[in-house]
Amino acid sequence: MLAQRLLNNFRAQFDQLEKEQLGRIDQAAAMVADSLLNGGAWHVHDTGHIIDRELINRGGGLACIKAFSWTFTVNDDVPACRKGRPAADPDYDVALETVRLAVRASNVRAGDVMVIGSVSGRSLPTVELALECRRIGCKVIVISSENYSSQVESRHPSGKRLYECADLFIDNQAPLGDGHIQLEGYDVPLFPLSGINAAMIMWMMVAQVIEKMQAQGKMPQILKSANIDGGAERNRRLTTEIVNEVGY
Repeated sequence: MLAQRLLNNFRAQFDQLEKEQLGRIDQAAAMVADSLLNGGAWHVHDTGHIIDRELINRGGGLACIKAFSWTFTVNDDVPACRKGRPAADPDYDVALETVRLAVRASNVRAGDVMVIGSVSGRSLPTVELALECRRIGCKVIVISSENYSSQVESRHPSGKRLYECADLFIDNQAPLGDGHIQLEGYDVPLFPLSGINAAMIMWMMVAQVIEKMQAQGKMPQILKSANIDGGAERNRRLTTEIVNEVGY
């Protein structure tokens, strides 16, 4: 049964996470707990493979984790024949400057922690986000795949992949292309590995953050499901409490 084969593969992957990544996960949790206990914030940016959607605003999850994203739109249309003209500054890289602006216009501060997830770790925005956060003194934890990323070319002008830009790197163990089961008749492997592994890494990190903060006498706030009567109201009150008690 293919479903059983898939389940067995994930069991084996979780065992590998425990063996090879648990120490790094604990180090990452120590960085986060230290930040929160000293008035910092925990930001998460993901390229679309689970970790922000899985962790943020979840019943039973930490209230302090905040998604980081940005949009930038300029409304200045001209006729098509005018669009190919040389730019005033040909060396100006809009993508790089947009990321830098996003970080500097945001609530990210020195002493905060930014977790960035990307399986390939090759895109210009994610690499620049890591570099810019570190420039301003925000610690960067990367969840990516060294196996995958080391086999693709970076799209950032530095030539660096995301895992090479981290204060701490946690490997999600995804193979090149992400799929990890080869089936007869298909020219690509099936069932991407990075998302489920990254989600497990993040929940393990949350568990260690809770444990480390409790050891310091602090109780990080946990959200209640908004689909339970009174849950949304409780969470709104909790948000107010967090505003009044920075970091928890």
